[in-house]
Order: sequence, then C-alpha cells, then structure tokens
Amino acid sequence: MNQFQKVISQVELFIRKYYKNKILKGIILFLGLFLSSYILVSGLEYLGRFGKSTRLFLLITFIGLNLILLFRFIIIPLLNLNKLGKRLSMMEASDMIGKIFPDIGDKLKNTLQLNNDKGDVSNNLELVNASIEQRAQKLSVVSFEGAIDLSENKKYIKYLLPVLLLGA
Repeated sequence: MNQFQKVISQVELFIRKYYKNKILKGIILFLGLFLSSYILVSGLEYLGRFGKSTRLFLLITFIGLNLILLFRFIIIPLLNLNKLGKRLSMMEASDMIGKIFPDIGDKLKNTLQLNNDKGDVSNNLELVNASIEQRAQKLSVVSFEGAIDLSENKKYIKYLLPVLLLGA
C-alpha cells in the first residue's frame, strides 16, 4: 500500500469514527428525550383523564415525535456510517481535520486536490505522483482517527440521568 492510500484509509477511519460518535450521541439524546416525553404523556394522562380524541392526539404526537428523533439521531447517521445516503466527502473531512490539526489541514486538502486534478495534468504525471507520495508520506504519521474523542459524549448523560432517576 503506498503512502497516499494510507492517508486515504486514515481519512476513511476518521469519517467512520465521526459517524460512530454521532450515533453514540444520538442514542444518549434519543433515550433522554424518549423517556422525558413518555413521562410527560403518562403524567398528563394520569392527571387529565382525557377523552378518546385527546388521548389519541397524545399517542400520535408521542409516536411521531419519537420516530422523527429516532431517524434524525440514530438511523440517518447509521446509514451514513454504512455509506448510504449523503456522506461526508474527503474534502469535508479534510476541512474538519484541518480545524482539529491546523498544521495538517491545508497539506491534506492540497494533497487530495492534487490527486483529484492529476487527470487534468497531462504533461508530467510522474512528477505529480511523486509529489502526492511525498506529501502523503508527511501526512501518514498523524492519526486522524484520534481527533474524535468518544468520551466527550459523557456530557450528554447529564440530560439522561435526571429522567432515569425520575422514572425509577
């Protein structure tokens, strides 16, 4: 595997970890919102003693809201993780990596652009390939996957804990 392919695989690993992070965050937020809405609807029903039409409205709203949240927070990132739907491009990922590693971002983006544009360069393809390999060799020492910290999702647990304690 040449150096450029290693860089591409590192960017792919970054994209996969990005979507795994979104799924983990989505699960935590979905559970918190699901349990909150369940407690709210159950409490309203218990206190209100509503008629059939109001109870039906509450049920449809509860189901609809939670289906929307499920799709938004879990299913869409899961599909993106499996390369279905609109996914982060290499350029978008390089922009994100550039924000995390400022000294690497421009080099990565330029290397990707040079690789994309090498079909347009007809006169000295060997020189372009050598330049890509040289740049990729400098970039391959950095692990882009480490830029995303899954443990940062712990801050969202504070929204889930009160609901779990209230429901218990």
